[in-house]
Amino acid sequence: MRLSHFQDGELLLRPVEPSDASLLQSWESDPAIATSNTLVEPMARYQAQQWVDLGHSHLASNGFVLFIASVRRGDELVPIGYIELYNYDFYHRRVAVGVMLLPAYRGKGYARRMLDLMVAHAKDLRLNILYAEVVANNLLGKSFFDATPFIPVATLPHWYWDQGDYQDLIIYQLCLV
Repeated sequence: MRLSHFQDGELLLRPVEPSDASLLQSWESDPAIATSNTLVEPMARYQAQQWVDLGHSHLASNGFVLFIASVRRGDELVPIGYIELYNYDFYHRRVAVGVMLLPAYRGKGYARRMLDLMVAHAKDLRLNILYAEVVANNLLGKSFFDATPFIPVATLPHWYWDQGDYQDLIIYQLCLV
């Protein structure tokens, strides 16, 4: 693994740490931030701690890894979001990717740079496919992946209940080999 995969200028991706549980809990419980997740109630501290415990291990051991994205401001690293790999399939060499960026940092290219760093990491792991699951009413997520090399390959109708109606799920895919 090349450490350069985890830094792009002032942007740094680092593995999640136990001390990040309260940060993740606040992000995932904030309706303004967590519009694209599938939680139906706020995340408890215990749930956030379990998520962190899973996310700081290796992808091959539990199918999930989580990186905190930060930007350097002087001597300080300011957390701006996270990127995760989940649903890892060892045999078929594919994994899902999810991106969350705080609203103040959106529209500045950070999400794309985070994704590019993770694509480089996935290639280093010799993965075959990265895919993203985007709920159809997540217009921000759709426009983001539409502007990347990922292509929409499937739509699962009426997949999620959200805002009083069932929403389709769009699968975006990037072949790495």
